[in-house]
Amino acid sequence: MNAKESYTWDALEEPFTLGESILASDAKRSYEYAYYSRKAPFQLGEYAIAKSAKYSYRYAKHVLKAPFPLGEAVINTDPNYSSLYAKMLWNCSKLSRQGEKS
Repeated sequence: MNAKESYTWDALEEPFTLGESILASDAKRSYEYAYYSRKAPFQLGEYAIAKSAKYSYRYAKHVLKAPFPLGEAVINTDPNYSSLYAKMLWNCSKLSRQGEKS
């Protein structure tokens, strides 16, 4: 992300509902909006995100902090992101098991 893009996301301190339908049409923009501006899931953009292995993985890891079933098919087409996603799922399940022991 370049400085101009970084400033743009930083300037959006709260959700930009008027522009969400446009952001939702692009995987990168949907992920960045969820991560940088909303700091929460962006359901409207999940279909676009699910078309990209890279952004599906990042969305699961950094936004949802949980599995992203909608993006799993595309993640599994990329060996690198598939491996990273499997590790993330393993860590999520490990944390879940640790919480059950407490």
